[in-house]
Formats: sequence, C-alpha cells, structure tokens
Amino acid sequence: MPRKPKPKNALSAGQRAALYEKEHAQKSGGETVIEAQGQSKTEAESGDGAKSTKNNTEISGKSEENFPGGNHSGRRKPEKKKPQYACVKVDFSIPTSKIKPVHGFCNGPVSQEGDISSLYREIGVPFVRFHDTDHNISRYAIDISRIFPNFDADENDPENYRFAYTDKYVAAAYSVGARVIYRLGESIDAERLGGYCVLPRDIDKWISVCVHIIRHYNDYWADGFAYGLEYFEIWNEPDNPECIDSHENTEIFGFYGRVAKGLKLYNQNLKVGGMAFMGYNDMSRDFIKYCAKNKAPLDFFSFHAYLGEPEEIQPAFEKFLPLLHNLGLEDTELILDEWNFIERRNDNINPWVYIKNENGRFSAECRDIFETQKGIKGAAFAAAFMIKLNTADKLSAACYYDGQPSISRWCGICDRYGNPSKTFYSFKAYGKLYRAATGVACVSEQYDGMLHTGIYACAALDDGGKGYVMLASFDGCGMVDLRLDMLPENAYTADIYLTDGVKNLELCDSVPLSGLKKRLLLNMSAYGVALIEIY
Repeated sequence: MPRKPKPKNALSAGQRAALYEKEHAQKSGGETVIEAQGQSKTEAESGDGAKSTKNNTEISGKSEENFPGGNHSGRRKPEKKKPQYACVKVDFSIPTSKIKPVHGFCNGPVSQEGDISSLYREIGVPFVRFHDTDHNISRYAIDISRIFPNFDADENDPENYRFAYTDKYVAAAYSVGARVIYRLGESIDAERLGGYCVLPRDIDKWISVCVHIIRHYNDYWADGFAYGLEYFEIWNEPDNPECIDSHENTEIFGFYGRVAKGLKLYNQNLKVGGMAFMGYNDMSRDFIKYCAKNKAPLDFFSFHAYLGEPEEIQPAFEKFLPLLHNLGLEDTELILDEWNFIERRNDNINPWVYIKNENGRFSAECRDIFETQKGIKGAAFAAAFMIKLNTADKLSAACYYDGQPSISRWCGICDRYGNPSKTFYSFKAYGKLYRAATGVACVSEQYDGMLHTGIYACAALDDGGKGYVMLASFDGCGMVDLRLDMLPENAYTADIYLTDGVKNLELCDSVPLSGLKKRLLLNMSAYGVALIEIY
C-alpha cells in the first residue's frame, strides 16, 4: 500500500506554535517529537517555551504545578523523581479482552442550549446516563417529579404524565446509537428549595409510576416507543445531603430493595441497580451488605469518581470487587456513571471548596479548574483515565460528567457554543479504537525502576489486520519507546495522530516500519495524546 503524503501546513510548525501561544496562553501542553528508523521529525517548541534540542533529547511542555493526589482532601502527594524514559511493548498476536465502553456521557447531545449530536456520532458514544438533565434551566425532564408532577393524581392515567421533554432527550441519545442508563429519582437540589430530593410517601405508587415510565419507552404505553432500554438506576448519591434529605440508611436501603423487586416483578430482564454512590465509604459498603443479606436485586452497582490523577481510580475497584465477591454478588456489574478531572491546586485546599458559588460569583480558581477540564491537561487526563479503566475487572460502562451542551460548567467536551474542546479529541481517539477493535492487544508498560512514567497505553486490532495504539501522557516522561516486535515480517506504515498544545488529533506523520523489530520513538510532551494506526 503506498504511503500517505505527509500533511503540509501553510505555516511552519514554529509559527503555528507561536500563534497558538499568543492566542490561547496555555499553561502547559507542547508538541511531540517522532523518531523512527533513525530519523527524527521535530515539530515545534513545547507549549511552555522550552525548545527541543537538535538531537531530540529534550522537550519540556511540563507545567510547574504539582498535583496533590489521593482523595478529595486535596493533600499534596510526596515529590517523586520523574522517569525520563518509558518502554511500551505491544503484542498483536496475543488478544486479550475487549476494549471497554468507558467513553459514555452523562446526558445526551441535546439540551435547551443546543445540539451536538454530530460530536457524539464522531465519538461513537456507547452509553448515555440521564441525570441532572437541563436541571439548571427547567424542571420538565427525566425526574419522577418532572414527568409525574402531581403525585396525588391517578398514576394509571396517561394524561397525568408529561413525557414530551424527556422524549426529546431519549430520542436524541437513541439516534446517535447510545444505550441508555435511566436514573429513576431526582436531580441534585443544591439549594434544597424544591423539596424533591426526599423519599416518596407512597413507595408502591412511586414504583407504579416508574413502571409506567418504562412502559412508555419500551412498550408503546401512552403513545410511547420500543427503545428496549435495559439499565434502570435507582436514585443518585444517597450519601450526598444535596441529593436526599434527612433519611436514615435503613430507610434508604429499604426503599431501594422494594423498588428493585417491584421493577423485577414487572420485567425480570431489566437490569436494575444503583445507587450511584459518591465513592467507597461506610454507606456504600453497608448498601452492598444490605442487598446481599436481603436478596435485593443488584444487577449493577454504580458509583462516582472525581479525581486528580488517573491512578486514583484503582483503589476503588480494589475495594468494591472483593466485597461483592465475598458476599456472593460476583455477577454484579460495576458502572462508573460519573467521572471527571478535578485538578488539585498547590495550596493543599480541597479543590471542591473552589467550585462553590460565594457572594453571587465563582472564584478565579473555580474558573481555572473547569477551563482546565477542557484544555490539554483535561484531555490528557481523560485519555489516560479511559485507558486505565480497561484494567478494571467487572466494569461494564463509564460515563463522563457531563456531555450535554449547556451553560453547565461541567461539560468538558465543548464550550457553551458547541465548539469541540481538546478533551473532545481524546474521546474521539478512544472511540476510534473502540469501534475498530475485535480484540485487545497485549500491552506491557515498563517503568523506569519503580516509578510510574506517566505514560498510559492501549492497543487493538481490527478484522482487516489494522492495528491501533493509543498513548496518553499525563505529567508523563519525555521519551516513549513503542515496540511492535510481534507484527509479521512485512512492511507497514504508521500514521501518527496527535493532540497536544497545538494539534487536535491531526495527522502528524506517516512513518514506514519494516524488519523483525519495529519500533517508534516518540518524545512526548508532558500532557498529550497520540493515536497510531498501523497498516
């Protein structure tokens, strides 16, 4: 197959980098140097002004900020020497498990602020979980109190339901090919003014309302549809006072058990679960124990993670899995249905303090945290995090919070006008890997001593024999030695697409590969993403 010509730019790489610096004033980023077959391609200066040397031994792009890690306390982690070298070995001859559908979103592509269905299709979004849907603007969709506003009305009369707004959102998710996780309950009520986030006074009637909602979307009830929705999540964050008001754990768990059993009586094939906990804590642990003891249906257990580093997700799975297994719930799926990047600040203050509205406005630190989610650092985190999630046993899905186009600060894949962000391109790269993959290649990441290199890798092979490798650098080392030794002894071409301080998943180079030992040397910037297609 003939090689693709190297893309040409009207501006030189150095001019493009300087223009980007001037217009966007990024704190971190930079570009990537590629070296193969002993020849190098130096693209530009790094995002923070440090130049790559003539022999390609240095490129910085590293922010001077440190990352307090671990938990939401914001404590700064101990300083560690940063490795300068990472070796990533990919063996396409040893397929492992499937690439996981962890590039889903909370809320669909349509809101009262706009429609980004085209971006969802580019990504190939596998799951949409509905929660907090347009809740800053209206109270008309998804929630029980929005669809069935008068709880004293006859729940068997279709005239007492208000489906139109929710129909719009579910149809939009369905149109982009996403499977729906429907949260049965209420959106967050931070001001606690609406009185919605309380357990229903008549649980049996509440269950009947839920069944009628499911019938509307699956069984044509009330001029409805046949979407075949499977996943129904009961409530959201019962361990958060803003999501449920003044109830004892025993009340909450009992409520879950009755609803879950009621939904199963209607349709045993539904996947029922919950309760979307904030994380591993006493309440989430006791909930799992309650379900095991009382035989409450728990097809999936859902929880959330807002973290500062990709490595922080591992402890959650290491705690949930043995607990489920030991209690006889080893078949329960795990769904991480809210996650996002919360950058740790340098002042050891809990970063959640900064995102609170005080005196009618938000702080500059709050602005920086949310803008960082959309920039190259947020893009690098998203890519590294999704790659990391592929190592999580029993994980069925994950949904980034949030994807709906709106004035909500949490939408990290586009600005409020619908224009794609850096983070969007991480999801697009992962989506390409997910759609193409028929089997995941064996990836071995070798660290410099005992220190993590900050480089994350995932690889896959499609039906036609085309290989894909996705690399993410999150505060990563400088050099990546990508080894593809187990490819058959043929000539190949590697197309390298980059997202960094300047590029947005752009074709950077097409490199020939030949011989028994095929390898690429990439001098990665501290924060960046590479997608490599090998054919």
